[in-house]
Amino acid sequence: MKKISVLCFLFLSFWSNGQQNIIDKATNYIHLKEYEYAETLLKKEIKESESLALKDKLGEVYSYQEDWDAAIEVYKELSEVEPKNADYQYKYGGVLGKKALSSNKFTALMIIGDMKDAFINAAELDPKHIDVRWALVDVFISLPGMLGGSKTKAYNYAKELKNISPIDGYFALGYVYEYDEKIKEAKQHYLDAFKLVSTYGKIDRNQLHYQIGKVSCDYGIDLDLGVSHMKKYINKFSVKDGVPLEWAYFRVAKIYRQKNDKKNATLWISKALAVKPDFKLAEKEKALIAAL
Repeated sequence: MKKISVLCFLFLSFWSNGQQNIIDKATNYIHLKEYEYAETLLKKEIKESESLALKDKLGEVYSYQEDWDAAIEVYKELSEVEPKNADYQYKYGGVLGKKALSSNKFTALMIIGDMKDAFINAAELDPKHIDVRWALVDVFISLPGMLGGSKTKAYNYAKELKNISPIDGYFALGYVYEYDEKIKEAKQHYLDAFKLVSTYGKIDRNQLHYQIGKVSCDYGIDLDLGVSHMKKYINKFSVKDGVPLEWAYFRVAKIYRQKNDKKNATLWISKALAVKPDFKLAEKEKALIAAL
């Protein structure tokens, strides 16, 4: 029996290492933006193993290609196979949200309910899931009431974030207050968040880099810190991050304009407009920079 156990262990170890090698190869293809190679590699291996981890990676590849229908199919399957996996529920909600944003209003309306359900399921499954609570704050504060929006629910999820991660909670509460046009309260919560930045340690969640840069830009708080974190967001940017790069470029430009650095401001606003030529706010910012 011991020999059989050892053989089973060796087999499982070998299979696990082989699977990880495939995931590493696919990740390398993603970094090189060779998405078709990653897709082909993963599909071939999935035929052999039906591995959930490989399917998860395939969903990520589809997301990088903005093939939202294919990504939805993958994450719907994963969320059904493992309904108690909070990350699968969160990712399913995320790709549904991306599909809604890229669709016409009628299609988006058909998707919103499933997206909210997936996010809520993920939050209930994992009481400490930071990303899904940020998603729910955004959903409930930005949707109109007739479509299920709720300031009360947005505040509640922001408060949950504060209990899990005080810095995220302060940023989330500031965001909700800002949407609610309570600027004084918003700024105070943002200032409370900034007090925690220096004591936070290493920041792994890229969205937090963006929040620090955004608030610095919009409220003129510690501009050097703001531009540093926004550049980190840009350098680490992936499909998992919610805010498009043109907005990050725009905010870096705006910070440099506030620092009276016309050269760098011009460079970064050009980056924003190169990605999105019809970016109206960037066009206005470009005029302000030119006037320096």
